[in-house]
Amino acid sequence: MNIIFSNPPQYHIWFCTQSIRDFQKPLSSTIDKVWRITITRSSETRIVLHCNDEEVLDIVLSDIMCEYCGWKKSWNIVVPEIFFHSPGRNGHSALIPLL
Repeated sequence: MNIIFSNPPQYHIWFCTQSIRDFQKPLSSTIDKVWRITITRSSETRIVLHCNDEEVLDIVLSDIMCEYCGWKKSWNIVVPEIFFHSPGRNGHSALIPLL
């Protein structure tokens, strides 16, 4: 998964979406951001993102949502990392491994 600090902030779900998408809700305007990313797998695969304790994304992966035909196989494994990216000349990137 990519989180892109553009204006507006956007995200990309690896092995699901081909395009970069805007968040469903605006992010907090504070400079420091604390992220909580929850992936649940039961009868469906759901990704919920919180930024500074505010829910900014709640997505259920499905054949309609995901443009990549192999999404079920790819999202049925442990997600190893999240990629944060700030575009621009002085942009910063971080690949955060998940435990």
